[in-house]
Amino acid sequence: MKDKLIKYAYYLLLVIIFVLLAYALVNWLVPLFFSFLIVLVLQPLLAKEIELLKIKNSFLTKLVIVLNYLFFITVIIVIVVFTVIQIYKILEIMPEYLNDLYQKLSNNHYIIDAGKYLDIIYSGSMSLVENISTSFITSLITFIMKIPSFLFDLMFVVITSLFILLDYDLIEKYVLNKYPVTSLVVDTVKNVLSNIFKASVIIMIVTFVELYLGFVLIGLSQSAMLACIIAVIDFLPVLGLDMIMVPWIIINALTNNIYLAIALLIIYLIVVVTKNILEPRLLAKNLGLSPIVSLIGMYLGMQWFGIIGLFIAPTLIMIIIQVFKVKHQLKNNE
Repeated sequence: MKDKLIKYAYYLLLVIIFVLLAYALVNWLVPLFFSFLIVLVLQPLLAKEIELLKIKNSFLTKLVIVLNYLFFITVIIVIVVFTVIQIYKILEIMPEYLNDLYQKLSNNHYIIDAGKYLDIIYSGSMSLVENISTSFITSLITFIMKIPSFLFDLMFVVITSLFILLDYDLIEKYVLNKYPVTSLVVDTVKNVLSNIFKASVIIMIVTFVELYLGFVLIGLSQSAMLACIIAVIDFLPVLGLDMIMVPWIIINALTNNIYLAIALLIIYLIVVVTKNILEPRLLAKNLGLSPIVSLIGMYLGMQWFGIIGLFIAPTLIMIIIQVFKVKHQLKNNE
């Protein structure tokens, strides 16, 4: 019993040291983290594609990897550019939209003493939009000034991840022969992250389909675009479905669009219920993480790393649990 406690204390100490080092070196480790993340996402897909195409030639294999990688980078660039343009357009039309909303709310007889509060809300909203616009432009200028540093980091990420993908089989064989436990840990991490990513993508696709069908049924224009934007926002960490749907429902209710508000509420509830059914099946069932452990991990992650830690901590816990499970299985096999 004493030996087991010492062993667990040792592993806990290693985890704490790793977390503290990662926190201290976070700025230097971010490019490397993204390099490995790209490899973890693309490598299983590339391996499956090469297997389906039955490619045996080394040159053709590398060519397929490079072409797929270029396609992946192009898609990322298009998504980033599209997102920035859409944010700029939204900020551009926001003052006009808020003014129109102000007029509708002013004429709403169901809101008691609306005029008394709306001036404060309207001026506050306009001030908020102005601050967000200024912040967005300032961030854009700061980013432009840091372009040389950003380009260097980006080139590092691209080149490192591409080279790892090209020589993945050789690296895997070397690590497997020299460091079997390390190889096991890497495979476990890859499987956990792969399961989380696949589950998130499946949930995003289901969310998009539900939103699209709902928007078409209630006769909204640009249904596909709206559903796509909301599904992508829901997929991203920190953001979520509530960020778009809840204000949209409230605004329509306050502006006497009761039918649209009820319809959006029904769509929102269907999506939320579906997500709550799917997520445990896709994540908890495969990875075996109990809700209380997840809650503690989210709290500690929030305390140590802020909002980002809220989402990273449960993932790290899943990885650590899976690594211990695999090591335990290896010992039993011996």
